[in-house]
Amino acid sequence: DIDSQGSNNSPAIPLGDTLPPPPQELVQKPTKPAFEPPPPFPIEILANYKATFMGFNVAIKQVWRMEGENYLIENEASKFGFKASMVSEGRVSEHGISPERFRMYINKKLRSFADIDKSTSSIRYGKTQTEARFAAIQYDIQDAASLPFQVAVSMDGRETRQMQVTTGSSVYNIELRLVAEEVIRLPAGEVRTLHLQGQRVNLGTGQRQQGYDVWLAPDYRNFPVKFSGPTSKGDVLEYRIRSLSFEGQTVLGKDIKPEPENPDNDIIPKELLEEQNIKPAYEPVLDIGEDAP
Repeated sequence: DIDSQGSNNSPAIPLGDTLPPPPQELVQKPTKPAFEPPPPFPIEILANYKATFMGFNVAIKQVWRMEGENYLIENEASKFGFKASMVSEGRVSEHGISPERFRMYINKKLRSFADIDKSTSSIRYGKTQTEARFAAIQYDIQDAASLPFQVAVSMDGRETRQMQVTTGSSVYNIELRLVAEEVIRLPAGEVRTLHLQGQRVNLGTGQRQQGYDVWLAPDYRNFPVKFSGPTSKGDVLEYRIRSLSFEGQTVLGKDIKPEPENPDNDIIPKELLEEQNIKPAYEPVLDIGEDAP
């Protein structure tokens, strides 16, 4: 076999234990180890917000955790003997945050839910499992808890962003666009932000509701540090960051002292009882903020 014996122009292969050098193309292009980009958010985030709704102040505690490609978001708030919590679970990929399961509880009782199935492009949602409704996925779908995180990792400011949102009790579209870079004063101090403005679109009627504002902090991984927007009933919810920690390290609000815990024995104002139809026995029929993004 002439090819195996080489030719007059072939370099000689030394005898003994010395191995010939690898082919030149392998030397120039060594095999690279698989690269896994870091997640857009730390493995753990703890945020404390001061929220204002209908003239009342409410403290909101938010926790974000990642394990592998899975995430968990928990938001908790309490006032007037009620404890509300929102839980979002799903996965994180190169496209951002992909929620799969959303639950809202009041006093540990399920108030609304949403199950998102991208394999069938459908959203199953409602106030009870037996009265579930369905909606088609049209845009990037998020739930009320995952929406701020997805805005933080996906908003590039070059065009208006359309997203679909479910609160468990409803499904609607929201449009956001970058309008300015601003320095705003928060309980945690002055923060450089990117100000986004948007509107909410009712999928059934096409009605547009203005007045949505989100402020992202580019110096803190684009974290949403302020939000203001109306519910479907027109009541405005606003919250501002008090403290922010990434993986146990406080990056905002280091000098802010924690506010004392409310004993939850406040008297519910009469106007709130009348407007929200709250029973004096503290029956959890409150729907404050259930459709707020």
